[in-house]
Amino acid sequence: MPRKRKKLVEDFEELLEAGDMDALKAVYDACALNAVFGYSKDTALALRGTPPELMRWLIDQGLDVNTENRFGKTALAEHASRGDIDKMKILLECGADIEAGAHPPLFMAAKSHQPKAIAFLLENGADLHRENRLGHGRTAFKEAVAAADTDALSRVLESIEVLLDAGSEIDDEAREEFTKFGRRYNRLSDKARNEYQPVMDRLYERVGAEHPQVVTPHDGHSDIIVPADKSTNGQFRYLWNYLVPGGGPAAIVQGEVIRIVGRLGYEALEMGYVNWDEDYAKMTDFWLETVGAAEGAMAVVKQCKAGEADIDALTEATIEWVTEHPQPIALGEVPYRR
Repeated sequence: MPRKRKKLVEDFEELLEAGDMDALKAVYDACALNAVFGYSKDTALALRGTPPELMRWLIDQGLDVNTENRFGKTALAEHASRGDIDKMKILLECGADIEAGAHPPLFMAAKSHQPKAIAFLLENGADLHRENRLGHGRTAFKEAVAAADTDALSRVLESIEVLLDAGSEIDDEAREEFTKFGRRYNRLSDKARNEYQPVMDRLYERVGAEHPQVVTPHDGHSDIIVPADKSTNGQFRYLWNYLVPGGGPAAIVQGEVIRIVGRLGYEALEMGYVNWDEDYAKMTDFWLETVGAAEGAMAVVKQCKAGEADIDALTEATIEWVTEHPQPIALGEVPYRR
């Protein structure tokens, strides 16, 4: 008997969209039940478009409902990250382990801020206090706070409240992360903040987090005064909020060198250089040409080996340069798109 394919056919997504069950089942005449699709190497159980009938059929044929993809996520975790309650119910009915995988379903639902999926998993026995060893040792609550952004603010706030209502433990790390989120929140328009401020005030109190100062953005022409009474990190946060826009390059060079260091630090320390490309390299060149300091630390960054000490050196050099150049310098076209 010929060996079956380990990868699903290239047009599998088109077959899913067509919804012909006979054609979908026929794929498995040549493909193994655990054949995978796409970069993440998901089985059909984890794909967004897989119909419930095919999911049940695959499990009935012997496909392990707890199979993990290349990143250690089960189908339940993948659908939890999308908030697809119907498919989560099917998987649990078919015996899915609610704690299986290197990235458990509750953690994934919290990371992508899916409040209904979070509540559903907790109702079905998910471990609220489990730490994800591949996610900086965070619990679901800490990840929900650390990954909080302002693009889906309603879902973010509801997810955090659901996890708090369930009894999540709060520590200094969580409080600090919530304050960081508060700084991003403060950059929203007055209209957006007015809409969500009552919820934010309630969460500040429940988490016990510090309320960050609302910083009025730089007007584009006034001298830039770096507050001398703050720590280096405090100065950097102030300048970020003062000079860096919500998206894209800054309007002035002082803001751009601050933005570059922030981007480099996040990519090196938080993302492990997963997104590093030629644009990042061009950003480092622009920074060096402008600031002209901490060449050794930047060389380590470009070698994709940077640690906290290297980013700290870049941060200090950037703040010193901005302090020495208070008059705004208009930023022309930059050779990168990050």
